[in-house]
Amino acid sequence: MNEKALKQASMETNVIYMLSLAMDLILRNNEWLMAKNREAFKREKKQVFTRYTKAVRDACYLQDLLTQDIFDVDEKNDYKNVQIWQEEANELARLILLFADRSADQEVVDNIFKFVREQPADGIVDEQMLSNFYLNK
Repeated sequence: MNEKALKQASMETNVIYMLSLAMDLILRNNEWLMAKNREAFKREKKQVFTRYTKAVRDACYLQDLLTQDIFDVDEKNDYKNVQIWQEEANELARLILLFADRSADQEVVDNIFKFVREQPADGIVDEQMLSNFYLNK
């Protein structure tokens, strides 16, 4: 594997960790919101909610395992990078939620991507890498 491909794979792995942390934050918040509004659901919805809650708890358990991996890897750094992971996960969760709130308008989506592409980068992500994440129509 060439050096750029190795950096891309490493970045994708780091993004998976950040996504899992961000997803955990969103799932836990959503579980709390759904529990708070449980009385608004009909019987069938309550059954689905119960199954959903179990799935969220399973996801949270798996997230705990991934988080422990972050702690284990960072132990040699006296856990200095753990807060960075947590901050990036919170930032990613906010970014995902803000994007979701604006994604109904394709022009807005295009503007968001244009803005992000104009920001300084490490040069790891290129169009070839991004080509794996376009919907084939």
